[in-house]
Amino acid sequence: MVKRILFFLCFLVTVGVFAQAYKEDPIKLKKLAKKGQPKDMYKYAEYLLRNKPNGLKKDLEVALTYYEKAAKHDYIPALMALADFWVTSEEEEHIYLGLKYLIEACDNLYPTACEILQKMDYEEAKKGITPKFRDYLWDEFESHKDPYLKPNRYKVVRDLYRKGKEE
Repeated sequence: MVKRILFFLCFLVTVGVFAQAYKEDPIKLKKLAKKGQPKDMYKYAEYLLRNKPNGLKKDLEVALTYYEKAAKHDYIPALMALADFWVTSEEEEHIYLGLKYLIEACDNLYPTACEILQKMDYEEAKKGITPKFRDYLWDEFESHKDPYLKPNRYKVVRDLYRKGKEE
């Protein structure tokens, strides 16, 4: 019995050490992401956006590529990250792309995505991307307590857009 307990404790310590190294090492993250597992692709994309080791523009492009690869496997965190990213855009086609990812997350029965879509004013949506519809989307993405939606992530973009529309 004591041997089993010692073995289990050693196992936990080993897993803890591996988990710490796994989180910290970008080379390992990249290698794992290249193997094609959606969770690893998502983690690498998050690492790139959080740390920006190659500069924002390059890392953003690479991160979006990995998010898209993970989203092709219907990986919910990646679908929601892409929806969050694209809905915040100033361009209509990007907002529609964000809605596409949101719909895909709902198609995979993700409750947050379905809730946002259920609350949507479809009469307003039929008019295209109006300021009212854009504000609705932005407010929903900001106020939702979803672990994959990051409040104030794109606040600067949003504020610049709103300021430009007021002038």
